[in-house]
Formats: sequence, C-alpha cells, structure tokens
Amino acid sequence: MLQKCTKFLKKYGSLLAITVIAVSLFGCIEIGKHTTAPPTHQTAASAGEVEKPGAAQVAVVGSDRTKPGFGWNYGDWSSRIAWEARYALSRSANGSSAWPVNPDKYGPRWLGDWNYVDSDGYARDQAIEEATDVGPLGDTSDGHHLGGWCTFFVRLILYRATYWSGHGVHMTTPGFNGGVYSWCDGVHMTQNYWQAQPGWIIASKDYHMGILDTRATVNGVVGWWIIDANWVGSESSYHYYIGRHFFPDTTLKTLGFWTWYPSWATTN
Repeated sequence: MLQKCTKFLKKYGSLLAITVIAVSLFGCIEIGKHTTAPPTHQTAASAGEVEKPGAAQVAVVGSDRTKPGFGWNYGDWSSRIAWEARYALSRSANGSSAWPVNPDKYGPRWLGDWNYVDSDGYARDQAIEEATDVGPLGDTSDGHHLGGWCTFFVRLILYRATYWSGHGVHMTTPGFNGGVYSWCDGVHMTQNYWQAQPGWIIASKDYHMGILDTRATVNGVVGWWIIDANWVGSESSYHYYIGRHFFPDTTLKTLGFWTWYPSWATTN
C-alpha cells in the first residue's frame, strides 16, 4: 500500500500542489477560463439554452464586507444582469418567450414561459429573507409564472446574477433593507434614458421597478424594452407575472422613472 501511495505522489504530487495554490488564490480550479454560470445554470449549454456571458470584469478587492449596504467594487456587470433578466423571461434568453400576449399601444409583449423563481431555491429563499415585500411566486393553476412584486423580482435578478461570483457579496437595490426608492434623485440616478445601458435598473416614484433590456425604436417611437414583474397583464389588477414590454422615453419621463447602473451590494 505504501509503495502505491509513493508512486501516486510522484506522479500527481506537483499537480495537486498547483491545484491547492490555484484554489487558494482564485477560489476555483478553472484557471484561465471565464466563469460562465453559477452551478444552478451549468447545464444550460447542454440543454440547448443560451450560455450566460462570461465575467470579463476582474474583482477589485477591498470593499467593506462587515456591514450591509456598500458600493459594488467589482466593475459594471450590467451585461450579466441583462442576461439574467432575459433568462427569467425564458430559458432561450433571446428577449422573447413562448407566451406572447396581445400588444399594447407601444408594441408586442410577452409573459414568462417557465418557473424561473423556483429554479434556484437557494437564491429564492435568500432573496425572500432580504426583501420587505415578496408577493405571490412560482406557478399558478392556469400555468402562469409569477415573479412577485416588482421590487422583489429585481432584487432576485440582481442576487442570481452575482451571488455565486466568489466575491462574498451580491448586488441589490439601494436601501435594500429600508427605503427601496431612497436614491431616486439626480445625484445617483438619471432621467437621460439614452445614456443608460441594458442591465440598468429603473424605478419610479409610483413604486414600480424593472430591468432595462434593449434600446429600440418601436412604431417610430424611441424607448426601452423592459423586463419586470407585476406589469404585463396587471394593468387593471395585480397579477405578478414576469413579462417584457416597451416603454417610450416620453412614458418613462411621464411616469417618473429614474435609471442607474447596478452598483449597490450586501453580503451573501
């Protein structure tokens, strides 16, 4: 037995040492590769789904992790958040879903076509603990897929887009443990919607929140495609559906929406 162990160490000892050093330095053994998805999404490519974009941003260590509510110091992860929002709508992550609904005056709309919220139970439960208001989640008897209140849905997107990244923190909304809309002002946010990017957050003072998806011109009107919860199908009552719809810039301004790039964090 001793002889076999000696042969094994001679053959693999240096590799094991390198692996231990790599794990201690980088937190994973896939050196030189981008992390494309958290463990819950690792099967996406094999299932024919669109793979999550790689984390091109490198961690800048040094943020204060001892208390909740500090700045996100790991680069602008807007593209990853935009992907997560599309993934919430459909596993195809292409900006549409298998459940189109009647268009409104601004253009076509879609509802979520799968149970995104329950597909990662750990993230769901952690986001529920953090949220002040959650709302109905998961599947309904008529086959709809619910994302809860719009604020919870945005927080869940931010959580799932970043909690697995190895930084020990995840993105959230400003004032996550209190005033969700406390930063709706010209210092931290903008109403110059043409300056925004996919993956930025929008929030109105009338208490709606969503994720900017794509800048576009629809029927001659410039605006944003938005992915959110509790808007599509809920114009006359609260339905809590995950959906995608279009808002012209003029409507965003009229409804008092502000937008900002994701930059606020709390501990995992």
